Amino acid sequence: MGKLTFSRLRFSDWSRVLVGQVNRRHYYFVMDEKSAVQGFLGWALTTEDKAEAWLAGRAGLSDADSRAGDCVIVNAWAASSPEARRLLLDAVRRIGVGKQAYYFKRHYQDGTTRPMRLSANAFVEKRLERNAGSAG
Repeated sequence: MGKLTFSRLRFSDWSRVLVGQVNRRHYYFVMDEKSAVQGFLGWALTTEDKAEAWLAGRAGLSDADSRAGDCVIVNAWAASSPEARRLLLDAVRRIGVGKQAYYFKRHYQDGTTRPMRLSANAFVEKRLERNAGSAG
């Protein structure tokens, strides 16, 4: 699974993010029946002030800043199929239950980045309940 967005990141920055996610167990993989990776999700949990600073590019997150808080920063996302995307969306919704907000950055092929903030409101819980009801 190759993603151009990830290839633009400096190896030292990207490896630090991944090691932090692995050490905190803040990651999920979606694998197909051939054990090929079809999706990846990595996140950090932090406070609103640290999330806002990260989103604005004013500060990075230390490992200590990434372990707990009422904000979810999604700092790694890749899905190569609609099925992988759905599984990752369900996972990130479960992570957001009881949290205040999601923060993430949309990276586009033209090199631009769009900072994003979404409220983690009752929609998250209702959507999870609806998905659970339709799965059975």
